[in-house]
Amino acid sequence: MILPCPDQRRVTPSDIHAFEAEYGVVLPSSYRDFLMEFNGGTPDPAHYTWLNGVRSTYITGFHCLTNGRLAQALRRSGCDENLLPIAYTGTGNSYMLNLANGRIHFWDHETDENHAKPSELPVIADDILMIVDGLWGELDLPPGEIEDFARNGRPEGLSEFLTFYTINERNRFHRTVTLAAAFHGNLPLLKECVARAASLDGVMACAARSQNESVIRYLIGIGVDINQPDHRGRSPLFYARKPREWRRRLLELGACD
Repeated sequence: MILPCPDQRRVTPSDIHAFEAEYGVVLPSSYRDFLMEFNGGTPDPAHYTWLNGVRSTYITGFHCLTNGRLAQALRRSGCDENLLPIAYTGTGNSYMLNLANGRIHFWDHETDENHAKPSELPVIADDILMIVDGLWGELDLPPGEIEDFARNGRPEGLSEFLTFYTINERNRFHRTVTLAAAFHGNLPLLKECVARAASLDGVMACAARSQNESVIRYLIGIGVDINQPDHRGRSPLFYARKPREWRRRLLELGACD
């Protein structure tokens, strides 16, 4: 949930066009959708676990468009022209929107240069909507528990894991242990999940993000469509923009946009 900024009206397409024209930018469609729905505000819950699953940070707030805070953050940031500060922590760090591809980067005021380029900052989400979907609170199940087991767990440990969670239980990244095993390239654990009749909905998109050809080939071998989309309707090839060699391999295996 995003609690709206006090006394702020809803964002209109005209507001977005005016901002883009004034600052010479084109906002990614996912961020436009976010502004139209929320206009920024305070997240509740407010914890987010990064794309790699190994670090969580707190989001104090998202900059609002209609009260000028988004424009103010842009003017003050001194950041690379392809980065737009869209959210912040209470300790001075920023969440940066990559205007070229919609991904979200984390800028640490203690360790990162003011003019850091996108390639110099960690990617923490594929887009802003992934952050909204992934927010969790102190009483929620952190995504890391499923992710940690999927990354490092062995097949023989799955039975014990399933005394705490069901095999198709999803974390805040919408990943089950099966999907997370594919995401982290843990093929032995993935095979054990399949043997236990786990749901494979969205598994191919997760596998594409692992950049592990063995996982892709295994899934194709058991009948999973290489173009199977994830819960957002995005194809595996969507997540294989870079490196180019990985994208080429998926195309050779039958992937298409």
